[in-house]
Amino acid sequence: MAGHLFHDAAVGLGMPIPTLRRLAKSAPHRYKVYQIAKRSGTGMRVISQPAKEVKAVQRWLIAHELAWMPLHPSATAYVSGASIRENARRHLQNRYLLKADFADFFPSIKETDLRAHIQKYAVDRYSPSEVEFLCRMLLWRPSANAPLQLCIGAPSSPLLSNSVMYGFDVLLSEQCEQLGVTYTRYADDVALSTNSPGVLESFTVLIRWKLVEIDYPRIRLNEKKTVFTSKRFRRSVTGLVLANQGHVSLGRERKRLISAMVHRFKLDSLSGEERRRLAGLLAFANDVEPLFIQRLASKYSDDVVLRARNMNS
Repeated sequence: MAGHLFHDAAVGLGMPIPTLRRLAKSAPHRYKVYQIAKRSGTGMRVISQPAKEVKAVQRWLIAHELAWMPLHPSATAYVSGASIRENARRHLQNRYLLKADFADFFPSIKETDLRAHIQKYAVDRYSPSEVEFLCRMLLWRPSANAPLQLCIGAPSSPLLSNSVMYGFDVLLSEQCEQLGVTYTRYADDVALSTNSPGVLESFTVLIRWKLVEIDYPRIRLNEKKTVFTSKRFRRSVTGLVLANQGHVSLGRERKRLISAMVHRFKLDSLSGEERRRLAGLLAFANDVEPLFIQRLASKYSDDVVLRARNMNS
């Protein structure tokens, strides 16, 4: 099967093979880099946006070439049919919850990891030059002497991170199944839940062991973000609240924010950027808790909520 990639990409993208090869040489450097504040309010997150032509190749590779990449059912981010709500819903009926977080998740996945992954799951699929092409088209080089790595901002990074973590997902999910624990991973956010008291107390150590056991990548826990909780306290998974009444909720703070923004939208006091943000929040809210959208419509009118939701269309 090796040798097909350049031909297929050239036909699919309408780009001659020599042009593709030249683009791959410079692709790891063709990124626009900027920073945004982290949701935690502490520090900045580096976003690396690939140039238009690089992004086009990445999207073609996702759609037409990388279907062989294994994905575990516990990986719920960026997967067709899955969502942040589905990720939270799997833990809804369990009393005890452990949340953990990987440190520097995307940047920790390097070229060596992608090469090892291809070697393990697609050993006969690509020639050496094709593997080199994939690495250069899919990975970013943050500085002259830095290794190629995944970045936040490339459309290919979510799929690659999910698949490269397949070995970890297999090991941890097998252990969880034996102990009656529900496991999901939404990108770098790990959630484990159970109805058995005391079971999760040793799981932070277990996660560290599994991260050492896997051949790749070299990922570590962000110890500051490990949280134990139960139904006696507020439980949340990837920003959504697990209500004791048995449903997934947006949470009071997010509802207040959305309601206040709808009020300001009605008064025509939102900026263009704020209007676009509100449209996104309303779309998200409708997916997670559609009854809240109905309550907003009753309070502010169907017309106001409909116009606010359509700002991005």
